[in-house]
Amino acid sequence: AGEKDDPYMKVYLQKGSEITLHPFYKCTILELQDQRTERLSVAIDYDKSNNRATISFPASGERSCALLHAYRCPCREISPQSSLHGVVSPPYVRVAVSVLIENENGEVLITRRPASMRTFPLVWVLPGGHVDPSDASFEEAAIREIQEEVSISLKPSDLTILALYESVYPVHIHLGDPQRHHIVVYLLTRVSSSDVKMNLEREEVDAAAWISKEVIVDALRKDTESTKMFSMRMQSGEMRDHPVSKLQSIEDENGNVPIERLSTGTVMALQELTLNRT
Repeated sequence: AGEKDDPYMKVYLQKGSEITLHPFYKCTILELQDQRTERLSVAIDYDKSNNRATISFPASGERSCALLHAYRCPCREISPQSSLHGVVSPPYVRVAVSVLIENENGEVLITRRPASMRTFPLVWVLPGGHVDPSDASFEEAAIREIQEEVSISLKPSDLTILALYESVYPVHIHLGDPQRHHIVVYLLTRVSSSDVKMNLEREEVDAAAWISKEVIVDALRKDTESTKMFSMRMQSGEMRDHPVSKLQSIEDENGNVPIERLSTGTVMALQELTLNRT
């Protein structure tokens, strides 16, 4: 399909005065600069009229944010013999939004993707989804997605950009060549627990939980399996206790991570929140 046939917002990269479509399966950071790093200060522009988001180096005085990157990027490890190199019209790098929703107690809302999802099944994430052509801004896209997934109402003025994250699926090259490639715009907001009456969208969310700072600390550990529990809300409204270890990404001897875990982007967004407050 041609670019005009794809309704989703696509990613462009700007280096100097040159603006080009972000190549699928190419690492965003290495496309912007030659140096390998897992973090880069960038600016992102929302262009609704052309249905594109452009990532660039920030100009003097321009608002910037961190572009975060997994340390084992599949895009950096694609074999020269990969069939991707011969694809004439590969998929596009698309734009998604996720929202870190924090309540007055410092708890953060996470949601679990159903087992039936084609990508990242049973992974715990910050709620969000694709940017649609009808969305006037990243904030408007986030408001729509949060309302659809968990029935929480937000306003554009409540949202600020926390960071960007390059998401690639599958997460490791030994699991196969990239099939999905996104730039996820993480936004931050705060809500009052008394104003939140959650309803979980069945196709996108099979459970949700407000996790405390203490649970977050344990969930981010990659050396020791936690023995703590947290409370999660099921589709039916039933509350269940669930092991914090199910949020951890402790690798096995082959470097594989558990199916059920916090997504890498969620981990990095939580770390970015902590970093911004120190």
